[in-house]
Amino acid sequence: MSSSGAPKGASATPLAMPNRTQRAGAGHRCCSTGGFWHNAEYKIDTPSTVPREEEQEFSKLGGANRFTLKAYYYKLKNKAKVGNLSISANEVKPGIGSQLLRRDELFELIITKQEEKDDSHISLRLYFAEPPQVDDLLLAIGFTRKPSKSDVDGTQNSHIREAYYRFDRGAKLANPWGLELESSTKGEQ
Repeated sequence: MSSSGAPKGASATPLAMPNRTQRAGAGHRCCSTGGFWHNAEYKIDTPSTVPREEEQEFSKLGGANRFTLKAYYYKLKNKAKVGNLSISANEVKPGIGSQLLRRDELFELIITKQEEKDDSHISLRLYFAEPPQVDDLLLAIGFTRKPSKSDVDGTQNSHIREAYYRFDRGAKLANPWGLELESSTKGEQ
């Protein structure tokens, strides 16, 4: 295990240092109070695509990589449920995208493993949100693999656009993101 708790060879991608004037992640559920995971729906009567995307991406990996990265991924999701993710330990990245494609509503859970044999890497991402209108919600929106060589930025921008589209479209459903909302949501009287 590495110092971040990741299995040997698996870690989250390095991030810019957080603002040192407050605890890293303060104010984000995944780093403080925790919450419950829900796979976002964004079309009426259509189940979430997240479980299928997870299965597809993990099935493309070899046995040892699949086991290592899947275990680390679920460990990070469990840490988010209890509010123990750390921005400074490179486990989660809030406010994703470049200056031209900034999406402050979205987060990335980034799992990366460096390949020793050819110096390439595997980088998987869970795009998620913490919508303010639903207390304690950790909303899984999309699961992707970032390419390690060709058109990295273009592909990642495409993934971010798709995640934001799902987030925005799902919020407009009668039952946002497929949730049966109760009177405990914020803003209801």
